[in-house]
Amino acid sequence: MRNKLAESYSSARHLVTSEGTTSPVMLWDPANGFADSVNALLAEISTGQAPYQYDFTSVGDVALTHMTLSGSTDDGHAEWAIWGGASGSMPDLKLPTALDAKFDSLNLPNLRIGIRGYDSVKPLNEWRRLLADRNHMTDDEISVLDYQTNYMELTVFIED
Repeated sequence: MRNKLAESYSSARHLVTSEGTTSPVMLWDPANGFADSVNALLAEISTGQAPYQYDFTSVGDVALTHMTLSGSTDDGHAEWAIWGGASGSMPDLKLPTALDAKFDSLNLPNLRIGIRGYDSVKPLNEWRRLLADRNHMTDDEISVLDYQTNYMELTVFIED
């Protein structure tokens, strides 16, 4: 892989009780295996031999991962995401022809690889259900996905 422009982001969110208390907020450390796991996934993708294996379990209590292709268009934003568990395999990234053409015309195309951890343990299908439920909530509703969370992502900007 040639030199690419990339940026990383990390956050933690905790619910504050009515008494004004919360548990200690600790950000995940990028050196905790996240960068190594991202590099291993990118190396796996570069082989072109899907499905691609990934493993973010060394980072911490990771519940969900996502790989998102995105960018801006003349009239908005385009995004295509794959959600998975802390480890597993990711399908081939070959997009349908019409969608691939749309991504070819993106401004600032990028690939975001992110991980989320929550203050509870649930099976992957339950986390996916909670994601779907949150998409249907009104702006003033709070989902379990909106508190007691850690998030880390690496964005790689794709240049020709």
